[in-house]
Amino acid sequence: MVTVADFTVADDPEQTLSQTLVAPPEPAGASMSDKVRYAVERFPDLAYAIKQYSSDNRFFSGLCEDYGEAVETLRRWETSGRPHASERANACRVLIADIESEILLELKRWNDG
Repeated sequence: MVTVADFTVADDPEQTLSQTLVAPPEPAGASMSDKVRYAVERFPDLAYAIKQYSSDNRFFSGLCEDYGEAVETLRRWETSGRPHASERANACRVLIADIESEILLELKRWNDG
């Protein structure tokens, strides 16, 4: 599994990706997809990179959208009283973990690229 700590910068192996991709706060009124926001909330140290790459790359943007959809679906199943809700919530958790890994891998490729 890839984590945020796995990212390093080519010029300085001791420096992580999150340390190099910090940007000033966005101006008021800056827009971001509601679904992409979930990826930013999950990886706040990579917020700038997620916002930048999702605006530049349709595949990555779609990946973040899928992540947001999975998080919303998990939240619905966690509060559902329907039969098999816990099984479906667990399936959502597995999917979310897979998408998180893909997001981190894509950001690493973008950073290395």
